[in-house]
Amino acid sequence: MEPRKNTRAQPGTLRFLPDRPASGVGAASDERPRSRNEFQLADETEDEKGRIPPGCDPPGAYSVRPGEGSEVGMAAQMALADTAESTIVAQESSRTETAVSAESFEPNQLLEAIPVTAEVLDNEAEKEAELQMLRDIEKVKAAELQTLHETMKAKEAEMLVLRQKVELTKLNSQNYHQQHYEFEPDECRYVFVYGSLRPDDESNKSWNQDAVSGMLGQWAELRGAHLYNDKYANVVFEGAKSEDTVYGWVLTAGKSWFTKRLKLFDLLLGQTGGSYERTITKVWLLGDPKIGPPGSSVMAYVYHIPNGDKSEENLIPSGDWLLRNSKVTTS
Repeated sequence: MEPRKNTRAQPGTLRFLPDRPASGVGAASDERPRSRNEFQLADETEDEKGRIPPGCDPPGAYSVRPGEGSEVGMAAQMALADTAESTIVAQESSRTETAVSAESFEPNQLLEAIPVTAEVLDNEAEKEAELQMLRDIEKVKAAELQTLHETMKAKEAEMLVLRQKVELTKLNSQNYHQQHYEFEPDECRYVFVYGSLRPDDESNKSWNQDAVSGMLGQWAELRGAHLYNDKYANVVFEGAKSEDTVYGWVLTAGKSWFTKRLKLFDLLLGQTGGSYERTITKVWLLGDPKIGPPGSSVMAYVYHIPNGDKSEENLIPSGDWLLRNSKVTTS
């Protein structure tokens, strides 16, 4: 007996199922019971079959309802069932292959398996290049900032050295800290004159008598200073010792008159654009006590030339302008 074939029935033909083979004791007989419909179809004559036009299916061949027993309807149902079964098997196989394929990949491999276009790669490369450029700029700025900090430290060190030199210069002159002051108190109304502005000057300068008129004077000494003949009398504090002395007069007057006389001294000695400068220092009173007792001191204005001639031949050892032509030291 030939094996069963799953083929579609041809139009106008009948398909019979093969007999079931015996399988041990009590197996089914060779003859299979047939339904009433099957016997009815088998009894059809060739003439009745020939009534169907060639190449056409009989009416209702694929619309046989279950239970009617039509061989054609059963064949159609079996064909549809086979197709559905094949579809289900194919879907299950596809899902199984997909699951196995997904399980065989690590997470990183799955990401790597995603296709990346050339455009995305180019954008990533551009972004990385921009980030690298920003990092390079940041390094350059950090280096510039470090250089600036080092420069500032060097400048601060230079300023510290200069301040130390200034302090050392001040310390070298004992008179500077003991007697010399650069501030001007509001109530300072004394001026120390030691050259041609002395009331007892013998040079007969035209400005002498007018400058000292109306002023009260007392003999005095300025300690810690040298007297030089730099065309005009000049006092130098730098390099002098405490025992070095310059002699002259302390002049004073009422506030209003003293202010006028001080402006005249500024004009005569070049304070308003000349080489003399005015500062305040301590002066000790001597002689007739018209201003104060001898040995007492007052703060007085003193005119001097900071960068004047300090040559040895112009030094007046006596410290007295009237003895400038003598090398005798006044004691």
